[in-house]
Amino acid sequence: LLSHLKMPHETFREAIMQLDTKAINPNFVVQLMKLLPNDQEVGALQSYTGPKEELGMAEQFLFELLSIPRLKQRLQCFVFIMEFNAKLRDLSENVEVFSYAVNDIYRCSKLVRVLEIVLAIGNYLNGTGPRGGAYGFKLEVLNKLADTKTADNKSTLLHYLVNFISQEYPELITFPEELTNVEIGAKVGEKLVEEISKFKKEIKFIYEEMNRPYYKSNAKTDPCGPKLEQFYHTAYNDMEVLENNKKDALAMYKQLSREWGEEDLKPDEFLTQIHQFAQAFKEANNENQRKKEEEERIRLRREAFIKQMAERDRMVEARKQGRKPNQAQTLQPNDLRRPGLGRGRGLQDMIATAAADHPHRAMSPP
Repeated sequence: LLSHLKMPHETFREAIMQLDTKAINPNFVVQLMKLLPNDQEVGALQSYTGPKEELGMAEQFLFELLSIPRLKQRLQCFVFIMEFNAKLRDLSENVEVFSYAVNDIYRCSKLVRVLEIVLAIGNYLNGTGPRGGAYGFKLEVLNKLADTKTADNKSTLLHYLVNFISQEYPELITFPEELTNVEIGAKVGEKLVEEISKFKKEIKFIYEEMNRPYYKSNAKTDPCGPKLEQFYHTAYNDMEVLENNKKDALAMYKQLSREWGEEDLKPDEFLTQIHQFAQAFKEANNENQRKKEEEERIRLRREAFIKQMAERDRMVEARKQGRKPNQAQTLQPNDLRRPGLGRGRGLQDMIATAAADHPHRAMSPP
């Protein structure tokens, strides 16, 4: 650790005494706090009366540090002051993102209409039974839609919902795009209150430290006390702004959860369930689209196969009648069903039989 200290030990000691946050890297101080000697080691160093020059480099450095009053507490204050602006910025941004996430849900009328459709489908499926005629449902139901299989076990209720909405209410299909802040809002909402509470405790620690009798009685000789007091007043004002913003954001969430009948859900749980449903809805829509595209490709291949077979039969018929292929009349659609074509049976009958015998081979031309 000392190899990273690019200043004399006396200069470092003076910087800590003066709370000179511009002279020292905060990471160095954090690592230093982890390596501070325990009480037994402190006692051994303080009992040493010999020349300092005979001590090792590490012991000389610690010898200098131990002459600083309230060393451990002073280092704690030093680190907090150096990291204060970055922590305040991060927490303020988290509160802002959380507010945006709650606001996204409030303003997303498309989501509300989708949930109304989910409720209607649920009531239809449940009929007049005990679960039918419901006025609402819990958010946890949304993530069960993908677990409910259709009768043929090839799709889910979620895929049916997405397909129904895309056909009947296509303007609702893009509702996940209006919830862009919900995912990150759920992540920061999980520990938002806890992190701000910890931040407030660190500011309170500054207040308690600056009011220690030592700093009061040594205000003229030790500049740490007055500097802590100056920092505290600025930090307290910033903390008040952050706390008020947090209260506003949580009040908005409380109102939202009450309107949705989910007062028991924590903010991160509420937002996570909305996000998971939006993502599942989006993925189901993509899967439906891929399925439609695949069905279209199969249809085109089948049409191309039928066309190829019809052209081959036309050429065979032309040769049988002793005329060149280009002299044959154009084959009409109804001709495909005439039993005289091919090998004595209709082309469509032949394709149907081939498809039944070899379903995969019937998809593409031989």
